[in-house]
Amino acid sequence: MSLNAALVAAVGPIVPTVRPDSYIPAPGEEPDEYCTYNRAEYPRLHAGGAPRRIVYLYQLHYYLPPGRNPEGKLKGLKRAVFLAGFTFPTAEDASDGDSQHWVLEFEGSEAVDYG
Repeated sequence: MSLNAALVAAVGPIVPTVRPDSYIPAPGEEPDEYCTYNRAEYPRLHAGGAPRRIVYLYQLHYYLPPGRNPEGKLKGLKRAVFLAGFTFPTAEDASDGDSQHWVLEFEGSEAVDYG
């Protein structure tokens, strides 16, 4: 299973709408809360000038309406991400006046496939 698939599988039971990158709901498909994710990658464990692993820095964005208490879902998201094999996430409140926006950051890694 790819890291992205593992992330979606971990987050989906807590916040069912999970999409890569940006998400613009279709008319009539406007969930109360949703998650998006993105990642950056960088090579690690160089041997003979070639990377042996790729480390991915993930950002999981959790959006919900203002005024709702996010603590229970945030705790569940952090736990699910960690149990799916990623590092334990940090969380930052990036909310504005229109919605709550929480950013969880964590890492995952996989061996390089020169296949």
